[in-house]
Parts: sequence; structure tokens; C-alpha cells
Amino acid sequence: MVEHNINYETSYKNNFKTDVKAAVKFYLALSVDFVYSSDNWGGFILYPQALNPFLKIMETIDESRNILILPAFNHDNEMNNSPAYLILKINHEDGYPKSIIMQEY
Repeated sequence: MVEHNINYETSYKNNFKTDVKAAVKFYLALSVDFVYSSDNWGGFILYPQALNPFLKIMETIDESRNILILPAFNHDNEMNNSPAYLILKINHEDGYPKSIIMQEY
């Protein structure tokens, strides 16, 4: 069973909002043998209007199977609880996650 602990606090430090180009550049800067660790890296945040273009690029470069998308919220607009997405790079060779645990920090 593959288990991923999610560090939302660290993820929000990598908030690309609607900047798809910067999100793709950040994702590609991660090494091929990247191993997800909630201790030093949590993922990154994209807003809904950026998700579809990001996914199209990931599909084009054959990386769509290496990402995990989880719900998050736009911290810039807490009153409305507007949605955002947490994007994680995972290694599909290890198998797909069977459980996800959110860590409290």
C-alpha cells in the first residue's frame, strides 16, 4: 500500500494561483527520481482557472499519471472559501496511493 502524508502548510508557500507557466516550470524542475516527502515539500497550489491548462500540458508531456490532485482552498479569499487545487508529484512506479493522510503542523 502506498501512503502519502500531505503537508498543506508547505504547499501554500508554493502558490502559483493562475500562473500555469510558472507551475509547469516548477514541476519540471523536480528531478526524475523525485521522491515525495511531506517533511520538506508539500506540493503546490493552483486556482481552478489554471487547472485545465496545466493538465493539458501534463498530458502532452506524458506526466499526467505522475500527479495527484487534491482539493484545497484559496487562502487569499477566506470569506468565500473559494476553491483551489493542491498538486503533488508522485512516482506512479510505486503504485497509486491507497491512502492519504493530512498532517497537522
